[in-house]
Amino acid sequence: KIIAVTHIGYNRERDVIAKIPGVDVVVGGHSHTLLSNTDPKAAGPYPTMVDNPDGYKVPVVQAASYSKYLGDFKV
Repeated sequence: KIIAVTHIGYNRERDVIAKIPGVDVVVGGHSHTLLSNTDPKAAGPYPTMVDNPDGYKVPVVQAASYSKYLGDFKV
């Protein structure tokens, strides 16, 4: 598995991964974006699935900021 650990922000992570083949998971940061399936203030679902050039869905995850949340994702 190829896990991209990035620090370019949620929007750029989604844009970039849509253009890069071969990456299986993106663990992102910088924008401090809350992704959640239960919090109505979340910017999107956890994980957010993005189509890559190969036609696969790639999960993009972030866990907000300052240890307020803990992300749990199984690869």
